[in-house]
Amino acid sequence: MQQNCRSLDPTFNIVTAAEDDILCLYYNYTDKKFYADDCSTNRTFLCESMTTEITQEIIQEKIENIQKNLTVNKKETNQYIRTLTSAPDERQSAKNIGIVGVTVISVVFGVIMLSDCINVVKGIQNKCKRSEDS
Repeated sequence: MQQNCRSLDPTFNIVTAAEDDILCLYYNYTDKKFYADDCSTNRTFLCESMTTEITQEIIQEKIENIQKNLTVNKKETNQYIRTLTSAPDERQSAKNIGIVGVTVISVVFGVIMLSDCINVVKGIQNKCKRSEDS
């Protein structure tokens, strides 16, 4: 018995005959939909025997099962893992820019700290002089 393959998307019309009561489903990555087509093509198919009546609920259950099996945890992907690690940069120009940046930041903080230290030392000296004068 031949069964007409039909698209699971009603806007996509396929009228081909599958052989041996087999309905072949394939997933189109461009429009992200499942379709039924002739099983003799070179596509990767998910085939189901059609000896029993296939209802829309069975098809929907199969689609949900396939989608669940194809779902990947985002935190387990290489792309996510690479966002957490930095790659080494062995270029001399990158090292020089890093050294200049660290030097500039250190000088700025050093000047601020030095001015505060000078004020602290002067304050201590003034307290010592006052205590000696008293």
